[in-house]
Amino acid sequence: MFPFKINSFLRMRLCLFIYMLLTIIFIACTSAYSFAISQHGFYKLLKITSLIMPKDYRVCDHKLSLHGTPCQKLFLSYLPQILNDQVVDKLLKTCFRNRSDKNNISRLLNINYVRRNIGNVSCHLQIPRFEKSQHPLTALASFPGSGNSLTREILEQVTGIYTGSIYPDKLAKFTGSHRCPTDGSVFIVKTHSRNVTATRRGCKSMTYSRVIYILRNQFDSVIAEFNRQQLGKTTYASMNEFKSTKWERFVKAYAMSWQMSVLFWLKRYTGSLYVLVYENLISNIMFEIYELSKFINIPMSLKSLYCISINNYDTYFRKYKPKWLVREILYNNTLKADVNKVIKAVLHDLNTNIHISNSLRLYILLQ
Repeated sequence: MFPFKINSFLRMRLCLFIYMLLTIIFIACTSAYSFAISQHGFYKLLKITSLIMPKDYRVCDHKLSLHGTPCQKLFLSYLPQILNDQVVDKLLKTCFRNRSDKNNISRLLNINYVRRNIGNVSCHLQIPRFEKSQHPLTALASFPGSGNSLTREILEQVTGIYTGSIYPDKLAKFTGSHRCPTDGSVFIVKTHSRNVTATRRGCKSMTYSRVIYILRNQFDSVIAEFNRQQLGKTTYASMNEFKSTKWERFVKAYAMSWQMSVLFWLKRYTGSLYVLVYENLISNIMFEIYELSKFINIPMSLKSLYCISINNYDTYFRKYKPKWLVREILYNNTLKADVNKVIKAVLHDLNTNIHISNSLRLYILLQ
């Protein structure tokens, strides 16, 4: 049995030790299994297991999630299916005891909550193509500096179709910008213009059938646009430039432009409209994409929604932000008062929309 000579006493002691070790391992595995199927133990066990197991055997595509809670099991069963209101209701009944208000839907489709319930999932995002079946021409409207480019990339993953623009994209960041926005090859079109018609030189004009408007805090969007005009989308202007009279003139001029943009689309436009609050998109991307996909009538599986949500969009965010580049420092009391006045005026004009009004109230900066 043993490759070396050993007396009978030591042999007996060694066999007894091996037997006791195997017994301990068996008891530990049994206890771990019971612990795993408890409400909170399952993913704790997976986390511990993933640390001690070889990389090739770690959790992948939920293969080790066979004995989870009812909520986890339901999430996994719905992973490849189209996510709709009926599926969401069933998940809410199981995970949140039938509390189907919007706050709980937002909690349910929070990326961290979903990750805890489905484990690690391999993601392969689709490569966008040009339009094949006709969708309604949709404006992706916003005030400059409100995250239009970020939203375009997300929408290209949601729809699988390139997005267009009324502005030619000289940097070739978006392939769809090279085509006429009204030639039928794209259906979502970027615009900062206050115009219900998609218009671009050399292309035929066409009226939008619906509009997605990106609303962002004016204090932040003006800073972003000032940075872009000075240096580009991913860098910062210097402190001296923000202290100059050019910055003060810029804030006052763009405050009025922001007001006109918001009121044009949110008050005067009478067609089909979806307001995407930028801050909500950043804080809970999965829930906001789900709501947006329903508006544009693009069905998505739970897995696709999850994969799009965890994609890396860092190229749209400026890195190494200086500590001084904050609203409270960049806006003196006079500029704060000017911008707050504009926000309050918009808030007054849109007081019938609770969702938008709540966001606008959060934009007001204390002096």
